[in-house]
Amino acid sequence: MKKITLISLLCIGLLAVSCNKQLNLYPLTAPSTATYWESASNLKLYVNQFYVGLPQHSDGGALGIYGVDNNSDNMLPNVVDTRLNGKVTVPSSGGDWDFTRIRAANVFFENYRQVPSVGFEQEIAHYYGEVNFFKAYYYFQLLQRFGDLPWISRTLEPDLGELQTLSQRVKRNVVADSIIACLDLAIANLRPKESTPALRINREIALLFKSRVCLYEGTWEKYHQGTPFGVEGANWQGYLEQAAATAKVLIDEGKYNLSPSYSALFNQTDQSANPEVLLWKKYDYQLGVYHDLTRTITNGGGSTGLTRGLVESYLCTDGKPISVSGLYQGDQSLSKLMQNRDKRLLSTNAFSGWPLQIRSGNDTVNRFTVPPIHLAGQEFRSTSGYQLYKGVDPYTDNRPQFVGEIACVIFRFGEAMLNYVEARAELGVITQGDIDLTINRLRERAGVAPLDIQSVSYDPNWDFPDLTPLINEVRRERRVELACEGFRLSDLMRWRAHHLIVGKRLKGLRYTDSDLEGAYKDANGNDLIQIGNNLFVDNEGYIDPYQTAMPGGFEFQPARDYLLPIPTNEITLSGGSLVQNPNW
Repeated sequence: MKKITLISLLCIGLLAVSCNKQLNLYPLTAPSTATYWESASNLKLYVNQFYVGLPQHSDGGALGIYGVDNNSDNMLPNVVDTRLNGKVTVPSSGGDWDFTRIRAANVFFENYRQVPSVGFEQEIAHYYGEVNFFKAYYYFQLLQRFGDLPWISRTLEPDLGELQTLSQRVKRNVVADSIIACLDLAIANLRPKESTPALRINREIALLFKSRVCLYEGTWEKYHQGTPFGVEGANWQGYLEQAAATAKVLIDEGKYNLSPSYSALFNQTDQSANPEVLLWKKYDYQLGVYHDLTRTITNGGGSTGLTRGLVESYLCTDGKPISVSGLYQGDQSLSKLMQNRDKRLLSTNAFSGWPLQIRSGNDTVNRFTVPPIHLAGQEFRSTSGYQLYKGVDPYTDNRPQFVGEIACVIFRFGEAMLNYVEARAELGVITQGDIDLTINRLRERAGVAPLDIQSVSYDPNWDFPDLTPLINEVRRERRVELACEGFRLSDLMRWRAHHLIVGKRLKGLRYTDSDLEGAYKDANGNDLIQIGNNLFVDNEGYIDPYQTAMPGGFEFQPARDYLLPIPTNEITLSGGSLVQNPNW
C-alpha cells in the first residue's frame, strides 16, 4: 500500500478513530466493495495486513532485528549513525510521517459492524481488539519519532480547509492517553493466550505493550521536564504507576515464564514451546520465507560489532562490575574477557571456540578463529572486534547454504519484568521483593549473584552517576538483557541520556598489547593490520573506527535531536496548523 501522509489525505482521507474515550465513531465509508464486510473471515484477512509492520529479520539489514541497535551506543556500524551524529536533515516529504496504517485501522472501525455477529461475537470482538492494538502500536511509533501528533478523529473529506483544521497537533500526553485507551480496548476484547491461535496478537501481548508505552511516556515526561520536549503539568507518576501495575498483572498470572536458556531465545526455528516468547515470526524456506541472518553472522560481523561500552556493562558472576570485581581477568584476550562473566555476554558476543560454523553432511567448517576485523569485504567485517553472536544457529542439513530460518522474537516476557522493576525504581517505591521477582530471576538464569538493594556494589563507571545506584543497576540490567534487540535508542531518548552520546566515539576491543596484535597474517606471513591505515586505535589501544570520520565525537544536538523533523511539504499544506519540532 502506498504511504499516506497528510498530503495524500486530500484524496483518500483518514478515517474515524474508535479508541479515545473523548472521540466518537462517525458514519461508515466503505473502503472497497459493499460485500467485503459481510463475513467474519474477511475481518481476519483484513487484519493480517497489520502484522507486516511488526519486527522481522528484514529490519536492521542483514543482521535482522539484531542489527537495529546500530542506531545506539550498543553497536558500532561501519557507517556513522546519522541521528546520533546530529546530521538528520529536514525532508520535504516522507521522513516516516506516515499515517497509512492508522487509516487502515480506521477503515476497519467504520465498517466491521456490518459483519453479521450472530454466532461470531467472540471472533469479531477479537479482531476488533487486534485492530485497537495495532492502532496503538503504530501511533506509538509516531509518538516516539515526532512527539505531538494530529489525532485524527473522523473521516476527512477531500477538502483543504477541513484538512487544515484537523491537522493540528495535540500534546504528546493526550496522544499517549489515546494510545493507552486503544490498548485498554484491546485488552478487554482480545482472547487470552490459551484460546488465541498461534502467531496472533493475544490479550497478554497487549498487556506487555501497554506497560512499554506507559514506561516510555512516564520516563520521557520525568526526564524531559523543563525542556522544549517536556509536557506542561506532566503526570509522569501516573504513567509509571500504570506501567508497573500492567506488567505486574502479566507477571502474576503466570502464563509466561523465563526460558531456561537465554541463548535458546534467539537461535530456534520454532518458538512455539518457549515459555518466554509471547509472539514470534516463523520462517520457512519451502514457502520462500527466509532471511540472511545466519550467513552474515557466521561469516563475519555484518559490518558492525558490539561496543566496548556494552561489553563492559556485563557484570562478573559475583554480581560486581568489572571495575571492582576480583574475578575480572582483563581484556588482553577474548578468552580472559569472557571468564567469570554474565552468561548473557557469552550468548551475545562471539569468540574463538564458540560454534560459529557451517554443517554440511558430516563435515564442519569453522567460521571463527579470530575476529574478522581484517577482512576487506564490508558485509563480513567486524568493525569493533566484538562480533555479534546473538541469533546464531549453525546451518542444518535440510536448508541450502546461506538460507536462514531462525525465528524472529517479537515480544518476550523478560521485558515485562524489566518494565515493572524500572517503573517501581523511578517511582521510588521499589522493594527487595520487586528485585527478587524480576532482576534476580534474570540474573539467576545468567549465572550472576543476586542484587541486594541494601548493598549495591559501587561502580565508578556508572552511566548515570547523578542518579541513585539502584536506578543505575536497573538500567544496566535492561541494557544487557535486551542488548541488540532494538530497545537501546528508545531508552536513551526517554532517559534524556545525551551525555552518553555528545562528543563521544564508540570504541571496540583492545588490539594493542593484546593477543590479537600481530595475529592477522596474509599467505606470506605479513601482518594485514596497519595501524592508522586499515585499523585505528585510541591512546589506550582500543579499536577506534570513527577516529578520522568524526574526531570530535557525535554531534547530537540535545535541543533538537530528541525528536525528528516534520516534512516541510506537510507543514506547507496544513497552512501553518502543523508546527515544526523545536529547533528544526
